[in-house]
Amino acid sequence: IQLPNLITPFLYLQKQNLFNNMDITKKPVLITMVVFLLIANFALLYKIKTSGSSDSQITISDSERNNLYLKEYFKEKVILQFKFDNSFIDKNLIFLTPDSDTVSTTGILTGNDKLIFYYPRNSCEPCIDIIITQIKNNIDKIGRDNVVVISEFANIRDLALFIRMNGLSEISVFSLLSKEFVVPEDEYHIPYLFVTDSTLKTKYFFLPDKDYPSLCVKYFELLNKKVFSCQ
Repeated sequence: IQLPNLITPFLYLQKQNLFNNMDITKKPVLITMVVFLLIANFALLYKIKTSGSSDSQITISDSERNNLYLKEYFKEKVILQFKFDNSFIDKNLIFLTPDSDTVSTTGILTGNDKLIFYYPRNSCEPCIDIIITQIKNNIDKIGRDNVVVISEFANIRDLALFIRMNGLSEISVFSLLSKEFVVPEDEYHIPYLFVTDSTLKTKYFFLPDKDYPSLCVKYFELLNKKVFSCQ
């Protein structure tokens, strides 16, 4: 019987040499995620040990599937956020405002650090709901002027409907008219969060997972402490 591998996240990090090369300000986020994965694996081990013999085969099968999912989550989501950190947003992108005007990147991302939430159309709806909830829960700490939501709405009516349905009338919401934002959609069709400064450089990149909403909560806690507490 092959039990879940408790040290997989650390071995993967060592193999990728991320801890040695990582900006020290990003280590708490990654460490938090690794600890979360370890706790989940320990829980699976406990379930296996306490299960009766009659359903042990089913339990082991479920645990293996969960362990594989955790590995894939760690590889595809956590590592991706570091892949797109330190990118630069194209300053010539064009956006549609709720007032039917158009504006460029530099017209909406200037001044203080901004928290950007971008999601492609028809992407993970539960992920979008998780992020919007956390934005609204933390808006007073981050600042309404420091949050920007971007998507690709089919028309101005859909943009207005999204704002009204989600109670985001006091937050800047735009529709992307250009073909691509930071992450290539043909490669990763996923919602994501990041912070950008006046140079349009990305940092604190984060990809949510609908099965682990607590990671999104922790992400906002770290942002409040490390980024927006000084503004």
